[in-house]
Parts: sequence; structure tokens; C-alpha cells
Amino acid sequence: MRPNAEKKVQKLSQLRLRFPEVILAALCLLCACNAPRDNPHDPAGSNYVGPGKGSIGGKVTNLANHPIVSAFLLIIPGYHGAVTDDMGNYLIEEVEAGNYQVICSSTGFDQDTITTSVASGVRAEADFRLDAFPIVQVFQVTSRLNYIGAIPPYYYTVYARARVTDPDGFNDIATVLLHVDGLNDQPMSFNPDSSSGLNLFYSVVMTEEQFPSPFVDSIRFKDFSCSVTDTSGNSVYSAVEEVLHVFETWPTPLSPSYLQIISTLTPVLQWQLFTDGFANSIDVYVYRDVGSGNWQLAWQQKGLAPTDTSATVNPPLPAISGYTNYNWSLEVFDIYGNSSRSVETPFRIVQ
Repeated sequence: MRPNAEKKVQKLSQLRLRFPEVILAALCLLCACNAPRDNPHDPAGSNYVGPGKGSIGGKVTNLANHPIVSAFLLIIPGYHGAVTDDMGNYLIEEVEAGNYQVICSSTGFDQDTITTSVASGVRAEADFRLDAFPIVQVFQVTSRLNYIGAIPPYYYTVYARARVTDPDGFNDIATVLLHVDGLNDQPMSFNPDSSSGLNLFYSVVMTEEQFPSPFVDSIRFKDFSCSVTDTSGNSVYSAVEEVLHVFETWPTPLSPSYLQIISTLTPVLQWQLFTDGFANSIDVYVYRDVGSGNWQLAWQQKGLAPTDTSATVNPPLPAISGYTNYNWSLEVFDIYGNSSRSVETPFRIVQ
């Protein structure tokens, strides 16, 4: 064979030997194009953090473990930030390796700070449980003129009432205090019969003995407010309120009259027209004697017009064989909630 022919045969043999290697390399390249790029150190990867970088993430909830939406997270140094999603989760990416303070804040919550370390290619966890501030939804101060028909014939009281809520729950509320300009603070008591969901009602009654002087004018236009403190020591204050009006006259029951005996369980209650120009509505109450000096509300009608002078009891009052002792009274209100209450007038129903 000629020398040139021998060289051509050798080259063809080498090419045949290398052909499987070429095909394999091409297949590997094709597969690599479709493979997931999840290496944090791969610049083409979807979660590439760069050399020496990591991330900080976690969840933000209140003390009742409910997620806090739109809480703001800030790291120092670096001043990178993030906001929590609908589930309370957050993630701060592209964080250089090192030590950081993570500050978490949200409107209506006490701010908190966590110290953490970030390593290259690693997510550092920083979960927060923020203490929610209590909220004073309603605070109201009203006066009441109580006519008792004795000596003295009447006396005044001041009623302070607050509607409070706390996202962390009822057990997170430590104290509710009434503040009156120039007087000592007074604790307000929780009324469990008037709670509704997360709304909690607190109240306190000030008698004339607690006024700055024996006269009702001594509490007129004074500054009243209340504060709510939670178990972590965070306090919030209500807006300042005043006693804007006090009644100087009282409603007068007419029938049934004092100790009158009647036979019907649906009596017509009649009273004298109340002519005070501040009157806005009238409530009527009937109480039944249940023994041992205790009286139980048996019937009431609220929101009558100030021009009304009678109301018919319906449904019928409860009664037993023989006789039952009752009493009834009126209370007149102005638009601010201040009131004037009549004397309680006893009567008897005989069956």
C-alpha cells in the first residue's frame, strides 16, 4: 500500500474511535441546558447570592400567634429591608456574610430587635412575636341625677365607661385606670356581662363623696381620660372627655302610684311630662321583688320620645298566686348620654 493511503486509513480509524465521545458530550450539553440551576454559587442560578452572601427570613406574629401583615423588617448595618406577606412571612436577600440586628416594627405593635449571623449561601432565621398595643375604642363620661325622695332628695354620680380591645387577647390587659384632672386615679372594673368578642367593657362610678367638692359643678368641665396597660407594660391613653351637661330636674311617676294595688299584669305606666329642654329620650323600667331584698328587672322599654307620658307593659309581668311586689322608675337622657332618674315607686299586683 502506498504511504499516503496508509495515513488516510489511520485518520479514519481515529475518527471512528472518537465519534462516541463526541455524541456523549453533545448529549451532556443538551441535558445541562434543561437541568435546574439551584446552586447558590452558580451565577446562572435562580437563587444566586453571590460570593459571601446569604439571606435572612422568618415569620412575624402577635402574641396570639396570628400573622402580622405588612410588618416592616430592617437590618443594620446595610439598611436592607422587607415587608411581610399575607401569612406574616418575609425574606431579605443579597445579605453580605456577617452579624446583623434585625428590627421589626408595625403600626400598633411594640418594636422588637433580634441579633443574627449570616453565612455565605445560608438563610438565617429570625422569627418575631410582637406585642400589640391595647386599643381604647370608646371612652365616655356621663353624669346622672338620682332622685330618691329623701333628705337630701337627690344626689349625683359620674359614670365613666371604656370599650377596649387587644389583638393579643383579654388576658394581655393588666389594668384600666380612670384619670381625672386634680384627683387620684381610679381603677375601672371589667364587666363580663357586656363583653362581645374582643371588645371588653370597663367602667367606674364616681359618687359625690369623690368629687372635688360637694357640688356637682366641681366636676363639670374637668378633664377625664383613661389608660390601658398590657402585661408587657405598654400603655395607651384615650382622648380627653368632659361632663358637658348635668340635669337639674327629674322625671315624676304618676301611676301606679306609691304602694298602689292593681290586678292587671299589663299595667299602663303614666308619668308627668318632662319639660327640661335637654331631654332626648326616656327609658322605663319595672322590677320584681324576688326576695331577700333583691329586685329583678321584669320589663323595660327604651328610647321613648320626651313628649311621651305613658307606656303599656307588654308582654305581661310575671306573677304568682296571691300578690307580687314591683317597683317602677323612669330615666331621661340627653344627646350626650347624661341622665336623670326618678324615684323608684313600689306597687303590688294581686291575683
